[in-house]
Amino acid sequence: MDAVKSKLKAVKADIQDRLASFTKDFGKFYKDAIVTDVIENSGNEEEGASDDADAGEARALTSRPEAERQQDNVPLKTGVFLKRGANVKNWKERYFVVLPNYWVQYYESEEAYNEGAKPKGTMLLDGYEVFRDPNSRKIQAKTALNKQLGIEQSEPIEYSKYAPLTLEVFHEGRRRWLLQFEDQETFDEWAEMLTSCTKLCESGVLEEPIAKSAFAEAFLEQKRQCMVPTHDEYGGSEVEQLVQLFTRHCRRKFMDGISFPGGAKVKKVMYGKAVALYRTTIGALVAVAWPLLLKACSAAKGLITKVATKGFGPVIKARRSLIGKSTDQLIAKMEPIKVKVLTPLATVVAQAVGPSTLKSLSLAKPVYQTHTKAYVEQVQAGDDVADSQTALAKACVSNHNLHLALEESAKLDSLLRTALAKLPDALKSNLGEFLATVDDVMEPDTWVLETQEQIRVLCDNAGYTYQLDVGEDGDKVKEAAPTVDASTEAKFDHDAKLVAIERVTALIAPALSYLFKTKLTQEVTPLEESLVKWIPDLAKEVLQPSGIVDAVFDGVAEQAAKEAATTVLSGL
Repeated sequence: MDAVKSKLKAVKADIQDRLASFTKDFGKFYKDAIVTDVIENSGNEEEGASDDADAGEARALTSRPEAERQQDNVPLKTGVFLKRGANVKNWKERYFVVLPNYWVQYYESEEAYNEGAKPKGTMLLDGYEVFRDPNSRKIQAKTALNKQLGIEQSEPIEYSKYAPLTLEVFHEGRRRWLLQFEDQETFDEWAEMLTSCTKLCESGVLEEPIAKSAFAEAFLEQKRQCMVPTHDEYGGSEVEQLVQLFTRHCRRKFMDGISFPGGAKVKKVMYGKAVALYRTTIGALVAVAWPLLLKACSAAKGLITKVATKGFGPVIKARRSLIGKSTDQLIAKMEPIKVKVLTPLATVVAQAVGPSTLKSLSLAKPVYQTHTKAYVEQVQAGDDVADSQTALAKACVSNHNLHLALEESAKLDSLLRTALAKLPDALKSNLGEFLATVDDVMEPDTWVLETQEQIRVLCDNAGYTYQLDVGEDGDKVKEAAPTVDASTEAKFDHDAKLVAIERVTALIAPALSYLFKTKLTQEVTPLEESLVKWIPDLAKEVLQPSGIVDAVFDGVAEQAAKEAATTVLSGL
């Protein structure tokens, strides 16, 4: 351990440098994003103009006011099975509940849950991996550690501690969960559900979407600087993710080459203690730095607010002018990349996920139709109208009612990956690092979750539109119902296609923008340097040349993505 401890000072210095770099990147990405958001949301008002070309086709359904939207608190799944304790390694039966946000809670019993008791514990599984065969996972881990420590294996490792139908939910830096089931069907169902939880659960403390996006970008940049695979996932809060990443970085940088004395068992124990020491040290440094990062967030927002009070008009005009100058300089270089790489990629992805995206949205149609029919019957029968309207609103966002649509949308992630795996060789050769960074660039897990929310919104808007159009008069609703049925269905079909185009565009556009930035890196640096002199003094505090160039790439990428999505979906 002396060799490990002797490097602690170097570890601390390295992590402090990493944190300074991360904080700087986070502040930059956050400020660029919030400036863009403020400008896009206030630009038309500031300049007294509207941009109808960018507005898109109008929705036909009437949106339910946000204040009237109902929340669905019905669990996604419940079940009783065995869980092994964290400290006392015994097995106890628990009642498990998967919440709509994909958090998993467990209770003493189903009765305790129904009586409103507090959960015994909560499983936040973002970044975890579900293993159907814990014994095999253990053998692989032992083999890898032996190789790392230079321990010779005279024969293959055997391990059979865990019984059949045992699931292991594993994370390298967090508590692991061992669960045991009575039959294969239940085992398979929960393996699938818990795998969904590892992809769709979020346990971070940042709530603002712009701050989340800035963190993700800065974290991705740290992955690159730490030379770890950018597609590797890290779960937990933002602090936990940073600790995991930096611990892995330090294991590679400072522990490779350290020779631990003693036999195989002693070496493994000492290695584990060394990793724990580094993780504790890194955790303490990150815990101190995190409040400073949040303070940087607040300072960036305060700066932008200060500039906004002086009027964003000049800033908006300067930004649009700079985007125009950048576009003029880049367009000739962008076009060959767009034609050769971006448009073919966009078309392949749109063809893979577009039809299923539209199908998942369309599966919400029978849900709202069933419950609007019930609504008409309740109003005719003289039931309280307000209660009937609340029941309709709840039914239109219920996970239980929308389960077929939600299950269909959950397939979109695998459809995307299958399509990317089958890309033509000529196209693959032009995509380079992108194929290894799909999760970071396209964020398919988050995209699926957002698509599922749009399914609920579409169904809810259909129910609300029907409610408004059919009226509240019990004597007239029956007569009006057939006409309203037909008009609402037509509006639903219209909006479903628009939402599908938007969702597919949202999936593809970040990938295309990333590829622009990757392939035009050499052209971007001198362009950014030349833009500095064009930024007015008032705008220098909030406009960054890198943000201007990113806006150009994002705009062209979004246009190419939307063209591909519209072409594929318009004929369906």
